[in-house]
Amino acid sequence: MPSYSVLIADDRRLCRNQLSALPVFSDKNVFKIVGEAQNGLEALDILRREKVDIVLTDIHMPKMSGISLLCEIKRENLCPCVIFVSGSADFDYAVAGIQNGVFDYVTKPVDEHKIAQSIFRAKHFIDSKRKQEFFWISKADAVIKAIINCDWLIDGAVYNFLEYIKNQDFSITKLEIELNHILEYISSSCLEARPYIRKFSLIEKICQIKNMLFNSPDELIDYARLKIKELYSEFNKFNLNTENPVLKNIGTHIIENVEQSVSLEDISNDFLMNKKYLSTLFKKETGISFIDYVSHVKIERAKILLCRSGYQVNQVAAKLGYKDVAYFSRLFKEKTGKTPLFYSKAL
Repeated sequence: MPSYSVLIADDRRLCRNQLSALPVFSDKNVFKIVGEAQNGLEALDILRREKVDIVLTDIHMPKMSGISLLCEIKRENLCPCVIFVSGSADFDYAVAGIQNGVFDYVTKPVDEHKIAQSIFRAKHFIDSKRKQEFFWISKADAVIKAIINCDWLIDGAVYNFLEYIKNQDFSITKLEIELNHILEYISSSCLEARPYIRKFSLIEKICQIKNMLFNSPDELIDYARLKIKELYSEFNKFNLNTENPVLKNIGTHIIENVEQSVSLEDISNDFLMNKKYLSTLFKKETGISFIDYVSHVKIERAKILLCRSGYQVNQVAAKLGYKDVAYFSRLFKEKTGKTPLFYSKAL
């Protein structure tokens, strides 16, 4: 069962506590309260950072009223359902809410049954919107498939998907939230197919569009396109250009056992192959020598160990099976253009 994120905005703590304690929110697997705000500005800040499905807001609040908050939410397309929960029964406020797209209006003191009905109506409305988003997911899945299959037609899949997103008429703020969600969806789906990539890549950094200044949605879309291409490169950095299933299995074995012994002799014994024959076949079929491929995998793992683990250079070398630290450092610089020490400090 999908979950629905809820934000509560009210300047009175007692009212916020009463709303958050309602029985309708008892099952956290259905409705999850992701934040509380004591005025419209605080609520707006949360909405610009979090994906929120339902906002329960008072009308009379300091700094920014519920009416003004509703206007900003609709202008930036930040949330599909805004419900006014107010002690005011003034007809003018109801009219202002309707004119600006409020989903429902519940008066205080809150009746548990009425607020539950309103929230479940919002849930059904969101469900219908999510069904419409199936098209979004199908296009995203086409991108994921292209990444996993190392498809050279990836550019077409990415273009079609991002053009669809661009045509949804999001504000830049909402578009940034949506694109972060998209990058997270693509990366997590790809990681299900290749979980070992976590050991070789800072995926979480690639999947973030934050603290960036964009002058237009087109600039933001172009930046997201670069991010997706970066994900493509990360998930295919160890791809062997061969259809030989034995060599593919050997490549996977090397990747998954990068910190173990993966010498030519060890691999030939593990796969019951002649060492010389394996070396010749590997280079002929893939275009890269067995030793160079192993070095490539080990250096990629070394990058992550240097920036994540806090290990010293000699410790990383030893962990990856290099007994000669000087040789490891030379190899690292040859592959990356930087010494291991400089690389670790530059991050």
